[in-house]
Amino acid sequence: MAVKRINRREQWWLKVVTTFLLVILLISFIDWQESLNLLMKADWSIGIWCVLTLLINIKISVLKWKFLLKAQALDITFGKLIRYYWIGIFFNNFLPSTVGGDAVRVALLQWTRRTAQVVSSIIVERATGLIIVVAWGGVSLLIWSKYFTKEFLIFSSWEAVGALILFGFLILIALKVFIRKLQIKKELDGKIQLILSKVSKILDAIRLYRKEKLIIAVSLLLSILFYLLMVIFQYLCFVMLDISITINDVLIIASLIILASMVPITINGIGITESVFILLYVQAGISAEEAFAAALLRRMLNLIISLVGGIFWLANSQEQSKSTNVNQFKV
Repeated sequence: MAVKRINRREQWWLKVVTTFLLVILLISFIDWQESLNLLMKADWSIGIWCVLTLLINIKISVLKWKFLLKAQALDITFGKLIRYYWIGIFFNNFLPSTVGGDAVRVALLQWTRRTAQVVSSIIVERATGLIIVVAWGGVSLLIWSKYFTKEFLIFSSWEAVGALILFGFLILIALKVFIRKLQIKKELDGKIQLILSKVSKILDAIRLYRKEKLIIAVSLLLSILFYLLMVIFQYLCFVMLDISITINDVLIIASLIILASMVPITINGIGITESVFILLYVQAGISAEEAFAAALLRRMLNLIISLVGGIFWLANSQEQSKSTNVNQFKV
């Protein structure tokens, strides 16, 4: 057990160091003072629309999650789910990519005693979103590759999209092979049996969605709406800073930035997202400093919204503490 804890700690610190190095490297290549000057001149009256867009997107995500949970016979109120989802967003600030926040959501729903169903709903929620964003990224590169003047950029972007698809297939294959090998063994260690049981339950819960074609279709449509609003949000960030760029450019580039932010090698994608933001938007004709300012503004607005999740987390912790005290008093 001690070895596992050390490994997890080392992995976390590795992500922290990677984040720090990427940020330092990023700052060293641009005039960060110019970027800060642009931020200081931001039009915060437009910022209200940015915040509104993010709030609508949270509601869309929670609605999709609620549909997927209901397919698993888990009827949880929208109010509870939005609190849990927001808490997950808050913890994304300290954990790698969106995976950390998803794990927090699973932990918050342990009271349902149906962890496999909760995990499956989150996996399918992410999978439907990934299908849309990968397809969107592929189409963007295929149709509008002329925007990307450097050949290595096109190749790297296609490579990243392909790697994500391949990674997803490899995980599914690995799970199937893992289960088959474990089932062949006659004598299994108690811990392995427990893992096998949990994985099997999750896969069984995921298979249930094969029959729920309408819910999957609705989830895909909600994902499209979610990412369209993300395009509007990114575009509004540029408008706030009075940076001249077309919404078509943002429509092409946004999906690739979203894909980059999913790579879980830094804390909440810090450094990677900003680097890709600069790399791609410079191809659209704006300066690296302007792109960095927009990336920082995007990060700042997301952080502000995520802090609401911190408030929900504190409130949730207090509720659990009171509930525990009441139960102890009754006993």
